[in-house]
Amino acid sequence: MKKLVFVPILFSIYLISGQTRQLDKVNLLFEQGNYRIVERKCKKILKKEKAAKQYENQYKIYLQLTSYMLDNELNTQKIIFSTKEIINLLKDDNINTSIDYISLGKFKQKIEKDIIKLKSKQQENSAKELYENYCYFFKLKKLNYEELEKKENEKPEEYISKESSSLVNYAKSYLGIPYLYGGTTKKGFDCSGFTRDVFLNYGYTIPRTAKDQSIFTRKVKVKNIKSGDLLFFGKNDKNISHVGIAIKNKSEELKMIHSSSSNGIIISKVMSNTYWAPKFRFAGRVID
Repeated sequence: MKKLVFVPILFSIYLISGQTRQLDKVNLLFEQGNYRIVERKCKKILKKEKAAKQYENQYKIYLQLTSYMLDNELNTQKIIFSTKEIINLLKDDNINTSIDYISLGKFKQKIEKDIIKLKSKQQENSAKELYENYCYFFKLKKLNYEELEKKENEKPEEYISKESSSLVNYAKSYLGIPYLYGGTTKKGFDCSGFTRDVFLNYGYTIPRTAKDQSIFTRKVKVKNIKSGDLLFFGKNDKNISHVGIAIKNKSEELKMIHSSSSNGIIISKVMSNTYWAPKFRFAGRVID
């Protein structure tokens, strides 16, 4: 009888694990700008596959995000509806993760441009409504949205060298690989096994452990962190217990891709994350 009870439990765990990996793939496709593919995948999953109930809203969010990103005609009704629908989905008690999981750099840029376009077309009410939704998504204080025009004309700041950018994109191909204590292969990685393997792929040999990697790298100030830097966490500077690879874009806050003991290789925010922020010690640079 125990086996008969245990099998459904294992099957349930398998479904959830498979679903999170599927979401990781969808997220990566979205980040790469493959919006049509994301749209098709999500529709297929929601229609045909037995998606775990707690993940349905995630796929619906991606559908609305892709609907917004694919709008090139500034269809006011459509873009307002999409952003409102995302907010409604995020407020649902059944949502399993927040929108923080999704890389929203291009989405953020498009909303900013759309607000400016609406304003230039004297569609003030629509511009303000979209701006309200924009503030909700990115947890911003409601300032005068005319500031967006100034921002649009600013020269972009260079955060990433070509090699660092390539390294981060390569690291993202590991998304969904499970955590394995002492793991150094794609069957499973621990945090430093993951970072070491990624850098080895680019010809950089770094130490095996997070602590040794923290000693090996050149420290950089928080304001100078760029994509491809290593981020170190622990009780203090001498007791480093975790490491991740920084993802730093102008339009987003600092994130990292790392092997989490609970979720495997994922992307997490750093400074606004109540778990990681207090543990963050410093950043180290391998690639200049």
